[in-house]
Amino acid sequence: MNQSLERRSSRGEDVHGVGPSPEHIAYLESGAGELFQAVHNTAVLSSVLLLISPNGGYYQSAGTSPEGMAIGASHFLINSIASQLSAENKEILNLGGADVDSGLGRFKEGFGASRLLLPEATFFLGVSWGRKFKRAIRLFSADRKVFLYLLFGQVSRFSIYAIDTEAVRPPEVQIGLTFQALSPDDLRSITVSDSSFRARQCSRLDRFGKSYAYGVYVDDQLAHISWLLPANAMQKDPPQVIKAQPDEAEITACETLPEFRGQGIYGMAIRNLILVARSQGVRRVLMKTKVEYKPSHRGIEKAGLERTGSAILFSFPLIHRTIIWRRFT
Repeated sequence: MNQSLERRSSRGEDVHGVGPSPEHIAYLESGAGELFQAVHNTAVLSSVLLLISPNGGYYQSAGTSPEGMAIGASHFLINSIASQLSAENKEILNLGGADVDSGLGRFKEGFGASRLLLPEATFFLGVSWGRKFKRAIRLFSADRKVFLYLLFGQVSRFSIYAIDTEAVRPPEVQIGLTFQALSPDDLRSITVSDSSFRARQCSRLDRFGKSYAYGVYVDDQLAHISWLLPANAMQKDPPQVIKAQPDEAEITACETLPEFRGQGIYGMAIRNLILVARSQGVRRVLMKTKVEYKPSHRGIEKAGLERTGSAILFSFPLIHRTIIWRRFT
């Protein structure tokens, strides 16, 4: 579960690790629940805690490692659980809840599950300050770094760049390099040495519900991925540092694999993406990068974009609020 939370943290969500749950242990010790795991060469790749009833099972919680995601361990595990329940003459596998139109919801519907819309609520039977104080004490003892982050928040500074699509110069032809759009199947079948690279692409695919990704290949080997988001998709990519007009788009989530850095692939990808945006009727393309990421600044500027503003994010996890201050020239 911690590995799944790390993936959410890498895309900007405010999460922190979980420890051993007394509730989960009680389920297992009482026999109310069973733990199912997908294992490969002694390594656990995916786990599901299933609560058992006379006529079925309930998918209570789960987690999958990046290595497990790369080979479909969670899909394999859920299918295996369904087969075992069927062999025991049980009728239902309840896959649990998910937010409407979320990536998790689409993942569960992919097994043929039917959707049941239900209300959800959480209650604490006590004074609110008492609950927060107890949680703060536990967190201070377990992880002081996370405690301070929750207490004081975090500040992130971004530089914002822009270019009119009519102003882009065509990229130079580089022998051996191929630029192309990537389908959902392309993203799911990525095979690179860094398994977390594929996991990040699949996570974004789940978030948007479709692929806006483009890749650069060096002699048929994937070297780089960037995403070109239209204005309506940018709203699904929190925190929304840039607010775009309907005829604007953002190039984001640019990643060049380590073995291909320093070869000008980043700039070549940006210029090609601007041409794609122009063919889609986009008037202006925007990009953002953290102030401290100097190589990213150089690559963006070399591709022809000009710095047009800045943004500062004040994140306050304790009150679940992010404040964004934007300034444009």
